[in-house]
This record gives sequence, C-alpha cells and structure tokens, in this order.
Amino acid sequence: MTQLRFLTLPVIASLALAGCSTTSGGGTNGGGATPPPDPTTEKTFREQLAEGVNAETTRLSQGAVANGTANITMAGSTTIGSVNAPKTLSVTLDGTTYDMTLFSLSTTKGTNYSTFKFHDSADNNQVGTLIVGDNVAVGDVNLDHNASIFGVRAGILTAADAMPNQTASYAGKWHLGASSTGSLDATANFDSGTIAFDIQDLAGAPTGAGIGSISGNSFASSFDIYPSTNTVLGNFYGPDAAEMAGIITGDSAPDVGYLYGSKK
Repeated sequence: MTQLRFLTLPVIASLALAGCSTTSGGGTNGGGATPPPDPTTEKTFREQLAEGVNAETTRLSQGAVANGTANITMAGSTTIGSVNAPKTLSVTLDGTTYDMTLFSLSTTKGTNYSTFKFHDSADNNQVGTLIVGDNVAVGDVNLDHNASIFGVRAGILTAADAMPNQTASYAGKWHLGASSTGSLDATANFDSGTIAFDIQDLAGAPTGAGIGSISGNSFASSFDIYPSTNTVLGNFYGPDAAEMAGIITGDSAPDVGYLYGSKK
C-alpha cells in the first residue's frame, strides 16, 4: 500500500527558516538543517502474508493431536471474477513446502474478513482454507487426503502491555471437523481475566457455550458444541485487541477446527 506524504505548513516554514538562517557558535552542520528522516511505513498484515509469516499449528493425524509451527505465504496475483487476489498459498511444515493455487474467494458481508480457498490443482491432494482479517489469518490445511489436517493461526498480536482493561464483545465464526460450522458471540472481560462464548449453528440457533480465562494477550476456554466437548486456545490481535482467533481441538473425540471474530 502506497502512503502519500505531504509537507504541512509548519514543516514548510521550518525548512524555509533553515535555508536562510546563519550559524553562530561551533555548529557541526555548517548552518544547514538536517531534514528529518522519512517515516517508515509499517506493512499491513496482508503485505506481511505476501512475504511469509510464522504460524502456530495444531495437527490431527491418525487420531492424535500435536501442536507445532509453520510458515505460510499467500502471494502472487490473480483475478477471481473482477477481484484481484493472491494466486498461491505456500505452507512449510517440518521442512516440506506445500504449494496450492487459489480457486475460490468470498467475503463476509459487513465484516473485514475474506475467505480464500486453495488446492493442489493436480489431484486435489492438498486443500487449504484461510480466513484473513485486518490483523489475523486462521484456517486449516488438509494434506494427503485427510491423512493430516492442520489448524493454522497467525497475525499481529496485541502487545501484552497494551491490552484493554474493560469488557469487549466480539462476533465471529467457528468451524470444526469436516463440516460443522456456525457463528459465535464472545464476551471478554479484560479486567477480571475471563472470557465466555455463546455458540450458534448456521441457522443462528444456540448449539453450545464456553467459558475460560484470559492471560496477557492469550485465552484458553472450553468450546462445547453439544454433545461434543472441546477446547480452544487463542490470542487477541491488532490495536486494542480488535480481533481474536483460536484453534479448537476435540476433547470427547479427536478433531481440529478454528474460530475468529472482531469487536462489535
């Protein structure tokens, strides 16, 4: 993203004064003013994704769940309909890089989230879904025809010492396993360090709940979708904890999924 820089009137005045001033005493700059350095432009999260970001992973393989890390890159350029979008998703896990091509893009109306779906165009052996917001990306990568499913999560963490101290409400989505999905409402009380979830199915009917704790910029909570019991581990992202995301793992049955949301 290109940032336009403008000289304000005070800056113009100071430069004019510097150009006509004389130096008295033992100045080291010969009477000229050293211009201030250009401000650096902080990259957006999507720009960081194009260069590659580290991600936390939760792997489900042969009924066993294990945590790890990966590097994910969403780069290149293509067009879906009339929308410009990244062309490829690369996921590096355990020293192996899996490359997939974008085949679907959708946006959630009224939110800042886009859903990107990628696949290995050769035989669909690898399929990846990445939901990307302003500060976070979360989703899953299915490798080797369901032999290994990874939940992935990456983003710009809210600094632990910059967390808010009041109560905030979030609205978002969740996905677990092959097809279970729905919406959620979360209440985070940063003062007391607690978090609670109200979970709905796709039709908006109540289907579960969760309660947990907040520590710094992270949270841990139950996330029970009746009749299953599950756990979610996640973080808050962006300025003033603007977004949240986490990886869901099954307690009553081996499973992996994810959730995400932004402040109401």
